[in-house]
Amino acid sequence: MKKRWITAVTLLSLLLLLALPALARDLPLVYDGAGLLTEEQVSELNDLAEYLSEDYSCEIAIVVVPDTEGYYVEDYAEAVYRQYHYGYGEDQSGVMLLLSMEERDYDLI
Repeated sequence: MKKRWITAVTLLSLLLLLALPALARDLPLVYDGAGLLTEEQVSELNDLAEYLSEDYSCEIAIVVVPDTEGYYVEDYAEAVYRQYHYGYGEDQSGVMLLLSMEERDYDLI
């Protein structure tokens, strides 16, 4: 239990460092931390995600990271979703696709 708690605190600390450049809205709905997309592509996808999120009252997000810092992709995705306050409304309804490029792994939550 203690090891899991330490792991969670460490992961959240790492995620806080990731948040520094994006303090205005924890993270945009489409975040490309691996640099795969052009700024224009990210902007277009973000606009579409915002439109669909409003239309369906369910936030839709895509997060691309270089790696998961050694954590299981499922744990990392859940921490990102919670830490960056993804979700629509009081229930925080949402769907987030997290892609980790180094591990070539993903999680859909």
